[in-house]
Amino acid sequence: MKELTEKEKNILTIIVALGVLVVFLGASLIGKYIDLRKEKKESMKTVLVTDNSRYFTVIGCADKFISYIKEGDASNILTILEEDYKTSNNISEINVKNYVPTLDKNALYDYVGDEMYQHRVSEKVVEYYVKGKIKTSLLDEESSYKDYNLTIILYEDKFLFSVKPGIEDLNL
Repeated sequence: MKELTEKEKNILTIIVALGVLVVFLGASLIGKYIDLRKEKKESMKTVLVTDNSRYFTVIGCADKFISYIKEGDASNILTILEEDYKTSNNISEINVKNYVPTLDKNALYDYVGDEMYQHRVSEKVVEYYVKGKIKTSLLDEESSYKDYNLTIILYEDKFLFSVKPGIEDLNL
């Protein structure tokens, strides 16, 4: 085997250094890719909502839905209902009131969320499953509560929401 010249030794050293650098950069990029996939997978799980800001935002959406029901505003109820829910139940402005509770116009109503879970459907869409009650208050009477679970879908990129009465079976 012949002896390497000084120039050949320098070139070989540079090649080895570049090879080691490429291996370290590749390993680093693969590690970051794996971490991002884990993070994305974790964000797609259904988890209990602990963020007060999100909680009150979703409860505000539920209260808006309840106020439309109280007013008997079929057009707004239909607008706010989730599209797949309307399609699968053949809901129209004529029959929409059959799919929501009947509320007395003389009472005051609040939606009280007992438990709330979130499930990120996509990067910009989050479903919130709310186990809650409609609180009814009449003058000179004690408040009453009726169970009413809702699914609230927030479209974060459009600042819109839709509602689907009931919640899916949450296998937590």
